[in-house]
Amino acid sequence: MLLLQRVDVINVMKVFLKIFLTLLLIAIVITNIFPVLSDWKWYHYTTKDGKFQFDEFPAKERDLQMMHRVWKSYKQINQPTDTVIYRTFIRNPLKFWEWRDYFENPRYQYPYLNPQKIGNN
Repeated sequence: MLLLQRVDVINVMKVFLKIFLTLLLIAIVITNIFPVLSDWKWYHYTTKDGKFQFDEFPAKERDLQMMHRVWKSYKQINQPTDTVIYRTFIRNPLKFWEWRDYFENPRYQYPYLNPQKIGNN
């Protein structure tokens, strides 16, 4: 009798674990499906003094090539002393589906600057 109860408890725990893991997987997929399929992200770039700023929005063709053209024009007109462009967005290691992008996309090759430090020398 005791052995039968123990086997039932183990079976119930296995069923519970399967249901829990299935629901967890579904929740992860549902909460992350839009960011995976979407290119509706803004990426902000700036110089440390904040005089040059650019927002990249790949879904609307505001890409890095456009930033380079704007930066080239800005440098010719303003002749800035601060010539390093920083990204103000971080890499999130929990977003494992973006790891490849973190290593291969040129936007992540720019040094990171905390947005609160813009303009602070």
